Amino acid sequence: MHDRNRRHRYRVVWVIGALLAGLLAVVPAQAQSNLLQNPGFDGAYTGRGGISGGVPESWNAWGSFQNSDHENLGVLVHSAPYSWRLRTESGLPTGGGYQTVSVQNGATYRFSIYALIWTCNDEQYQCRDTTHTFSDTSSGGRLRIGIDPTGGTDPYSGNVRWSGFASPFDWGTMTPLSVEATATAGQITVFTYYTADVSMRWHDVFWDDASLVAVSGPAPANTSAPQPTAAPVVPNAQTRADGAQVHIVQSGQTLWAISLAYDVPLATLRSLNNLSGSTIYVGQEIIVKAAPATAVPAATATSAVIYVTATPPPTTTPATQVAQAQTVQPLATQALVDVTGDQPSGDDDGGTRTVVLVAAAIIVLGAVAATGGLAGYLAFKIFRA
Repeated sequence: MHDRNRRHRYRVVWVIGALLAGLLAVVPAQAQSNLLQNPGFDGAYTGRGGISGGVPESWNAWGSFQNSDHENLGVLVHSAPYSWRLRTESGLPTGGGYQTVSVQNGATYRFSIYALIWTCNDEQYQCRDTTHTFSDTSSGGRLRIGIDPTGGTDPYSGNVRWSGFASPFDWGTMTPLSVEATATAGQITVFTYYTADVSMRWHDVFWDDASLVAVSGPAPANTSAPQPTAAPVVPNAQTRADGAQVHIVQSGQTLWAISLAYDVPLATLRSLNNLSGSTIYVGQEIIVKAAPATAVPAATATSAVIYVTATPPPTTTPATQVAQAQTVQPLATQALVDVTGDQPSGDDDGGTRTVVLVAAAIIVLGAVAATGGLAGYLAFKIFRA
């Protein structure tokens, strides 16, 4: 009984696990869904103008290939039942196919496909021997694939993003190629491309299992508010009455832009304008060059200078001088009386005194003449003392 219950539980667990595995397998397949129509080239082939045979539905042919048709030989097919064969006999073709599909603008897409080239110039044996078929690689045949992210259908447009060239000549082995591009419109076009250097009896190209899948979504929209762009600052400083040069702030201008325009460091602008940050307003005067320093006179030491004004001697006329001399003469005579106590005599002592008195009188007269009456009087008193 217990074994039966255990086996039942195991079955339930196994079923649940299988369902989960199936879901996980389905989700990536949906995420990588192929956007191309008829990607395996297995649908109907219909005739198109300019090329014989049939072109696979949902696809278009371009270039100089002569023939288009399906191929069902197993070694020339990547997955049954068909591949798409483009052929030119006795010529040198360039061309391929294309398809346009709707996509999401801004998303990135990958175009992939498998391809094989067979070129041969051996009409007798058709490049076959007893063991295998091979290509004549001297043809220079090569191929690539591309995406036009704008949805254009001109393979020669500069909009097409191409893969590198490849030359898959190995008979029976189809080689994968891929290329990616970001859509810039509501649709994109995928291209196949073949060219060669030498004309051959046969140029055959086989394409199979194409796919176009989104590999990344569009870039998220920028929902943040656009950052304001600082308005340009043209140096046009005005000079104030104090000599300082100022810039008048215009709408959209920043302190940093003003700093660059006037080649003044930001820190210097803040210091000149007593700013703690960089906030300014329209119409504000921003000092960009300080006013010139005012010259302050150096302190001058005041020296005590005593000005002595010399009293000019009185201006006298010759008549006045004679009168002064007559006035002084009695004074001299009086001085002589005061010194000797009597009138001068004629003896030797008297003569000596007379000489002295005369000299004194001359000195007094000179002093009077030089300094005036007062100076003469002072000299007289000094001499008497």
